[in-house]
Amino acid sequence: MTAKTKRRVLGTVQQAPTTANGSTKLPIQSGEHPLPVPQPVMTSPSPIAHTGPDSLICPICNEKMISVNQLNQHIDDVHLGDSNSDSPPPPTAMPTTPQKLDSPGVLDKIIKRNTTPTKKIINLDLFEGSKTFSLSDSNGRDANSMSPTLHQKPRVSRTHWVQPSGNNTCSMAGCSKQLNVKNGIVNCRRCGKLFCNSHTDFKVKLRNPNPGESIPQYDKDGIWSKCCEECFFHKPDIVAGTAVNAVDLTSSFRQLRQTRQEENQLIIDKTVKKFIKLVNLLTEFYITSQHHREAPRTGLSSFFQTSTLDESLLIEKQREIVGYENWQDQNLVQYCYICLTKFGFLLRKHHCRLCGQVVCDDKFSERQECSLLVPLPMILSKLTHLNYSVQVKTHFDEVLHSHDDLFSVRMCKNCKDSLLYDYKLKILNEQHDPKLQELFSYYNQLFVVKEKIHHQMAKYRREMDAVTKSKSNAALESTNRFKDRVMGSFREFERILTEFKTIYFVQNSVSPQFQKYGRILKGINQSLILFLQESLMEFKDLNNRLKQTENEAMPKQPEVEIPRLTKKQIRELRESLMVMNEQKFIIEKLINDVTKQRKFDELQPLLNNKLEITTEIDRLESELGEFGFS
Repeated sequence: MTAKTKRRVLGTVQQAPTTANGSTKLPIQSGEHPLPVPQPVMTSPSPIAHTGPDSLICPICNEKMISVNQLNQHIDDVHLGDSNSDSPPPPTAMPTTPQKLDSPGVLDKIIKRNTTPTKKIINLDLFEGSKTFSLSDSNGRDANSMSPTLHQKPRVSRTHWVQPSGNNTCSMAGCSKQLNVKNGIVNCRRCGKLFCNSHTDFKVKLRNPNPGESIPQYDKDGIWSKCCEECFFHKPDIVAGTAVNAVDLTSSFRQLRQTRQEENQLIIDKTVKKFIKLVNLLTEFYITSQHHREAPRTGLSSFFQTSTLDESLLIEKQREIVGYENWQDQNLVQYCYICLTKFGFLLRKHHCRLCGQVVCDDKFSERQECSLLVPLPMILSKLTHLNYSVQVKTHFDEVLHSHDDLFSVRMCKNCKDSLLYDYKLKILNEQHDPKLQELFSYYNQLFVVKEKIHHQMAKYRREMDAVTKSKSNAALESTNRFKDRVMGSFREFERILTEFKTIYFVQNSVSPQFQKYGRILKGINQSLILFLQESLMEFKDLNNRLKQTENEAMPKQPEVEIPRLTKKQIRELRESLMVMNEQKFIIEKLINDVTKQRKFDELQPLLNNKLEITTEIDRLESELGEFGFS
């Protein structure tokens, strides 16, 4: 009877034969002595279940196997392959080292590979603290988190968020971007609306809504949260910081204006009442003086005595009308209260008969006249509706056509304007002359261009002073460009002036249909021509300075032959010639006007000026030669 050989389990190392005392026998080579090898002790039983000496059980499905080869084949076919697939399983690389089924972890790997994993739902969570997102499963575990620590912080409620439907657009006014992965699909943490990435780069501190509140509210101790632009700019601190602190002063200004109007109206009423009393007084004195003139006089002394008494009594009555407290003492006044000019030997003092102020009567100064000796009939013809006395109404026609010096009263400019304020206002409201409006329209155009030339000439002078000092090419070019602008303004002014004269003048005389405004038209024309002449002369001097500065700054090149006239010089000479011809034309017109008006004292300076301009024109034409105007 032969002894049974012990079979080796596939994947295990074959054990060497042991001796009686338990030591392992090793094969002995020649020249070596046998040494006992201790056998390892098993710390845990094999995981393979044995029901008998020759039976094995599958650890997965508990199916009985006869041999280890059958078990291995069973595991490979049943548990490692895909039974539902029609194609054969892909070949697997064999391990380089054999593994034991009873070694720790082998069966766990086999079970894990053959167990179907549970399905998980992946959610897209947008974090408030960053511009990224994370993927988390349904159990709350972070599957691909880029900021896992944010889950541990409290967050603002999201119940009010608008759910995306797949075809949403940005809720920002004026933005029509389609919300997708590229443009972003972001909910504002406060209003809950959907926005693109461009309009959610703002952050505010929010707290969760209290009972009765539908959305999160602003709170300085809240959580930093993303928000839209509208919610950001509706923060209380931003609203308070950007709010315009406007104060409506309309009512106060209206009240102030009403007060001023009432004060001015009170002054006008007082002035009118004083004027009525003054007219009544002068009419009474006028009638009395007429009776005295008609009555026989006993002698010359009685006439002078009566005249002196009448004049002193008249002045006393006038002081009474004005008020003794308002009648200024001329010995205490050194300056006119309107123009503030100091009184002297040539500047007399006068009392206004309506306000009692001491004023001057300087007729030759640049100021308007502070006081006038106004004939009362001239004012009575404009103020016929006032409540005069019965005596004045009875003799109104006689007084209105009277030329007696008794009816001439000294008035200051302010009292005259106050007295005629209602009359002038009535005239302006009743009369709307279209011709006069057109005249003023032309004058306004000329005035605007005149002021433009005035400012440009001042700037041209400053630039010339700077160019004379620096003499740089850049400054010269800038000054030349500005000179062309000034020349354009002169041409515009001349064009409007020519159009103005064509409409309102015929051969240097006012057109017959505009004779009503003859004085205005002549004054406007004369002042504009004088302004143009003075400005053109100054412009000519500045151009000569510029030309001289350019010649000084121009580098000398003796080797290179320079032509007689360059294009730039020809252009400058032509411009100068044009200016001289315009000045000559204006001077000739002035000479004709002066000759017609027989102002021979002004004729000689104009002739001298014309001679100088003609000489300059001849010089320019000779210098231009063939390049002159043909």
